[in-house]
Amino acid sequence: MNRVIKIFLLLSEFHLFAQSQPVPRWFIEQGQVPCSNFVVQFSRPYYKDSIKPYVRYFASKKYASSKSMTIFGANLNWKTEAGNYAVSGYEKIAFDTNAFFEIYKSNNFKINDWFVTPNNSFFALVTMEDCDIPKSLLQKERFSKKAPKWLENLPEEKGYEYCIGSCDQYYYDYRTWEEAEKHAIKQLAIMKYSKNSALMKTEDNVGDEIQDQTFQATITNYQVISRWADLKNGIYYVLVRIKS
Repeated sequence: MNRVIKIFLLLSEFHLFAQSQPVPRWFIEQGQVPCSNFVVQFSRPYYKDSIKPYVRYFASKKYASSKSMTIFGANLNWKTEAGNYAVSGYEKIAFDTNAFFEIYKSNNFKINDWFVTPNNSFFALVTMEDCDIPKSLLQKERFSKKAPKWLENLPEEKGYEYCIGSCDQYYYDYRTWEEAEKHAIKQLAIMKYSKNSALMKTEDNVGDEIQDQTFQATITNYQVISRWADLKNGIYYVLVRIKS
């Protein structure tokens, strides 16, 4: 039993070390990248001869959806005196596939920089145009132990709306950041349009409430501005921005 505990602790320490590795500044402060047409694509690496076309395909898809996407879904929660419980939920995203194929066929696709984490997650800065990346953004650094200011107070900028997405730590880094972005997109949709309803039942002065929330919105010019990892608590955050 002690041996199992030791192995678990060693794996946990290794995973924490892996998460704290230095990463390029373009990943932490994506909003500072001076390019008009780019994305930060991440995935689990495949074979070396297939990773480039794989990244090209999904980067084109991500770029097309960031320009314009429609997201819709619903959340069902059960509220009792003991607390709130998520019963079910779903969300779906649709975007212009014609725009995706036009981007995919473009000859301007370029992987400007990339890195791989110890748990085999691949991250790439992909541009769809000629763009010079400053050396300062290529330098690697660790996430600050101190939470960024935007986590407490969202930036205020005329013509834009900001939102924060978060996710508990998965084993694979790419999956964690992917889910954090999905959460941000969902929050943006809820901010734009959501409809709430509730059904309450009371018996012997004890009440239960079923809460139903539906949402649907078209989001344009979606952009990740900054990322931060709370390594101590295993929570990952993204700051995103869209035009109002």
